[in-house]
Amino acid sequence: MKMSRAIKCLVLIGFIITVYGNSTIAESDSNHLLRLTEDVQKENGHIEEWTVHTRERLNKQEMKKVALKLQEYLSEWTFTADEKDDKEVFSASHSTGKLRQQFQIVSTGQQEGHYFLLYTVISTDEDQIRTFMKREFAKNYSQFFQESTRVFTCIKGSFDGTLKGVLSKQFSGLINGWKAKKLEVVSEENFYSLSAYSEHFNQGLPLPSHQMNVQIGLRKNRSGAKTNFVIGTPIITTEY
Repeated sequence: MKMSRAIKCLVLIGFIITVYGNSTIAESDSNHLLRLTEDVQKENGHIEEWTVHTRERLNKQEMKKVALKLQEYLSEWTFTADEKDDKEVFSASHSTGKLRQQFQIVSTGQQEGHYFLLYTVISTDEDQIRTFMKREFAKNYSQFFQESTRVFTCIKGSFDGTLKGVLSKQFSGLINGWKAKKLEVVSEENFYSLSAYSEHFNQGLPLPSHQMNVQIGLRKNRSGAKTNFVIGTPIITTEY
């Protein structure tokens, strides 16, 4: 099912603010991933995927240094280089069990020679992502990113029950537990999206009129017996 125009706008706005806004940089806090996990499990949610993502803008000189450092520091990883539509993508990836890591250097396709360094970790196993976040994430992060570069966290899964039922029970339980202030809502027959601010999550993402630091997307499952969810801090960085 394709996202509605309103949902696409929310995702696009989030990416624009994240990538280009100078005021979006804050201390990374990967503990948010574990907080989301525990709170959703208290509401009997079934988590299927955990994602951690961070990005940083580079100039051409910085890009070359980072590319060399990636090859030196991650010598056992798989490296690829692609070019499409005047954009270059240099990738380093590595998988262990049900956890996958990927670094990417992506060109903007502009003459100014701007690049982005992306680091993404995706896992479908809770024990493995917990161990990784405790022992390895900070080490890899500190090797390639400034200390203030923001970390985005996201979980995906499902709740038992219809969308209407989940909104009145599990969703309300999460919002009340976080004492979250609702900021932007998109409500459709089979979809619900909320952007909010909660003091339970460190620092907000500055917007023109307010701050936000958590997003929830709920969508009716095709079977009708479950409701799929995506929850991210400070924003969801994938389509939902």
